[in-house]
Amino acid sequence: MNHFVFEEVVSLSEIADLRNQYLDKLLEAQELYLELRIRNSRVFVIKSHNQPAGYFLIEDSTTLLEYYLTQDNLDQADILLGKITETFSIQKVLCKSFDHILLSCCVGFQKNVRAIGVLFREHKEKGHPSDSRCSNDPPGTSQG
Repeated sequence: MNHFVFEEVVSLSEIADLRNQYLDKLLEAQELYLELRIRNSRVFVIKSHNQPAGYFLIEDSTTLLEYYLTQDNLDQADILLGKITETFSIQKVLCKSFDHILLSCCVGFQKNVRAIGVLFREHKEKGHPSDSRCSNDPPGTSQG
């Protein structure tokens, strides 16, 4: 564990490759609510032996918005989250229910849980009769 260091960087562009890996692994698309908050967050790279091992984003000094570790460092996920929450005095984590790594780490650290939003996504199978309606058409109308 001692070989991990947290290094603040200037912008999200400095972690673009890591962040793209994170977003690609999510089972759902990133939420706009969080993405808007992320723009103004503090950005930290997690390094192991001077190589990027992951990153995390903090908003308002005490709110963790994102946390990601590369595949070969996942066995340290719980320990590192504990170190991050202690080092940066994290009071709150905004965790997406489909961010399985962060969610599973948070379960062990939780003091209380509160849902601040519920998102329902509509999934349609291709070839379903309702697919004949253009996506720009208002509900209840169809092309004819």
